Amino acid sequence: SSDLFAKLADFGNGVRSDKKVTDDIQTRQYRSPEVIIGAEWNETADVWSAACMFFELLTGDFLFDPRTGDDWSRDEDHLALMIELVGELPPKEWTLSGKYAKDFFLNSGKLKHIKSLKFWPLKSVLTEKYSMSEEDAQEVSGFLMPMLQFLPTQRQTATGALKHRWVEPITEADVDPTKASSKAVDACQPSLSDDDVVLVRVQRLAGAFATLMQSHSSSKRTLPTLRPFAVFSTRVLPSQHTAT
Repeated sequence: SSDLFAKLADFGNGVRSDKKVTDDIQTRQYRSPEVIIGAEWNETADVWSAACMFFELLTGDFLFDPRTGDDWSRDEDHLALMIELVGELPPKEWTLSGKYAKDFFLNSGKLKHIKSLKFWPLKSVLTEKYSMSEEDAQEVSGFLMPMLQFLPTQRQTATGALKHRWVEPITEADVDPTKASSKAVDACQPSLSDDDVVLVRVQRLAGAFATLMQSHSSSKRTLPTLRPFAVFSTRVLPSQHTAT
């Protein structure tokens, strides 16, 4: 079937953001920066997690899979990987507001132990590591990066994400402009390449998932972050950090 939908399940760790009973709300690889540093969080933490999941569905790899180093913790490595992808340090005032901030950051707002960073924007990751076309990489990056903003107040909402072109209904002409038919793409259609099928499937799932998140954000609920698909766990951003 060409129809794809998302289903919510396992609310064991689901909490209301206005009635918090724990700050341990997310799976490691999908954890948002505000949770790591111990700053205030809300339902937009799910938007961060969703972006990580969509990347994983597209590539088979975690977007962030931090490791403990000789001189730094797994949490600091996680923050470093985020900074390398986003391309800049988070605002110092926000960074230092977290109750765990001094474990990871200096008063200057720079990381405490990891001194050398290799910035690698998402579009470049997709084209260089996954051989995605420039056009597709630009669209995927344009959809995901607003969901990966450090500050929850500046992060894309689920409602906003649904307006992005990447999750609009897909036609065969969108995938291959030489096709005259405007019939909606069927993921099983033989005229599409395997890469096209993956893109179409994830686009549809992203749209369905964002719709669900939109309804939950209106009631200020944060969903439990799950790994609903079996995928490879190869690290996408190899450690380039050096400690001094």
